[in-house]
Formats: sequence, C-alpha cells, structure tokens
Amino acid sequence: GYTPADLGFRVQRHFSNVASKAGHFPCAPNYNETFLVGIPQLTERANLGARGATKVMGTSNGAGEISVKIHSDKAVFEPWRIFATALSFSGGQARMKVTLDKSRVLPGDEIKLTISASRESQAGIMLITTAPDGTAAHSWPILVFDR
Repeated sequence: GYTPADLGFRVQRHFSNVASKAGHFPCAPNYNETFLVGIPQLTERANLGARGATKVMGTSNGAGEISVKIHSDKAVFEPWRIFATALSFSGGQARMKVTLDKSRVLPGDEIKLTISASRESQAGIMLITTAPDGTAAHSWPILVFDR
C-alpha cells in the first residue's frame, strides 16, 4: 500500500499493465524505490481454462531446470538476496525441492532454478528478492506442472 498526501491514510495499490510492461513495479501509483526481480524464462504454455493460457515450467518425472534473469528498473550497485520457495496448490507443505545456483544477484545476472524430488502434479514457486538493507522485497510467481 501507500499513503497519498491528500488522503492521509494507507490505501491499497492497483495492478498496472502499463507499468508492468515497461519493466517497472507493477502496482500503481508510482513506486519510487528500486524494483528488482528474478524473471523466469519460461517457454511452455498451459491452458488454465476460463483464466486463459499462461507460460509455465514443465517438469519431467518431477525434475526440471530453468533460467532466471535478474531485472531492475534502476541502477543497483550492491547485490540483492534471492531465494525460491515452493507452494502447494493442494494445501499443506509443498512436496517439491527448489534450489537456486546463486543467493545474491545484480541486474543482468542469469541464474538457474532447479526443481528436484517433486511429488506435485501442479504447484507453484515464488521467487523473492530482498534489498541489502532489508527495506524492499519483491516477488515473482512461477506455475509448475508435471508433463
């Protein structure tokens, strides 16, 4: 959220396709802080029914690897922390292991995300970046399915 000067209390931001497409923080109004995220380079598509189609990560026998590109809309000189967490769509603890080959990144870096030991037919992964001083954190979701 944010607090508009003319309103005086905190309100929720709203998603902006324009800001997202331009590579900026996707929630409007303007966000003046650094926006740094890990964006998965997904090549497969899946039909989500009424929700349309989206890019996904497909695994084979519960394992897979994809490239993640690090993007920022401002200059960044200190590495940010990045980690991945598995999400189960069936509730409870996710039954997959996810790892990244680096834990600190700068814009332009390309890292590898590996899924191993997955026992989920459909699940999610959240990539999360945090600023060195802990003042900002951003996330990016990935949909995973077993081929």
